[in-house]
Amino acid sequence: MRVLVTGVTGLLGRALALELRKTSLHVVGTGFRRATGGVIATDLTDRNAVEALLREQRPDAIIHSAAERRPDVSENDPDATLSLNVEATRSIVEIAAAIDARVVYLSTDYVFDGSSPPYRPDATPNPLNFYGKSKLEGEHVVRTIPANCVLRVPVLYGRVESLDESPVTMIARDLLTHAQVKLDHWQTRYPTSTADVAAVVRRMIEKHADGASVAGTVHWSADEAMTKYEMGRQICDIWNLPHQKLIPQPDPPGGAPRPKNTRLDCRELETLGVGQRTPFRDALASVLAPFSPGRS
Repeated sequence: MRVLVTGVTGLLGRALALELRKTSLHVVGTGFRRATGGVIATDLTDRNAVEALLREQRPDAIIHSAAERRPDVSENDPDATLSLNVEATRSIVEIAAAIDARVVYLSTDYVFDGSSPPYRPDATPNPLNFYGKSKLEGEHVVRTIPANCVLRVPVLYGRVESLDESPVTMIARDLLTHAQVKLDHWQTRYPTSTADVAAVVRRMIEKHADGASVAGTVHWSADEAMTKYEMGRQICDIWNLPHQKLIPQPDPPGGAPRPKNTRLDCRELETLGVGQRTPFRDALASVLAPFSPGRS
């Protein structure tokens, strides 16, 4: 079975490729600016390039993880966000249908407004910011083909090349570079390991190969609730830093509007025996180990 992963040079894409390559699947990955070492350089916003790629590779499944995921960037550059999050998705879905390939689309908890968690997959979306709106529009495109799947996930962290790659590890970056760090203590998040999401996707692909495809919309999330301030306290504990470096901010953060609490209900996948959750402290300690302030 041939699987193509988009955005393989990004935070989630790297984890997906690493996990899928542990199996007998034939895995290829695409990237754009950072495409090196066997990664296929592809501009997903160029429909002709997408068609050439998919017709050459002929994948059975496409894991579409490439996206503009930064809410503030999306808010300030809606055209570029729509180009990648919606129009590139449209190209992939339409060409995938023509070659009989199934698409698994990585979406976000930000399609919800955070007013009535937990959210089941069939809950009514109401995104507060342009990022959430663009991902929801991408979902609509993906679901035009019944065999496709939308997998919504929350804020992610995982193995990074730099601490700037995830909102979670950016807290660690700031702790290394500032005497004191102000952190949001208003929004409840469910930080989820990219390795866990990748394991979930692997099981979904395996079920597809066995003739038991997961289609429609499903959710996966860690189940530990915490604000950024509480994440910061965990990072301080991992690195033996004083909690006094952290200043909690109890009001909604500035920038693009954020939902208060978008906890995802994951029972559909749990019922199928699909899922993996690594304790936040354990997973984050591993991610941060190469950047430890005590590392020589």
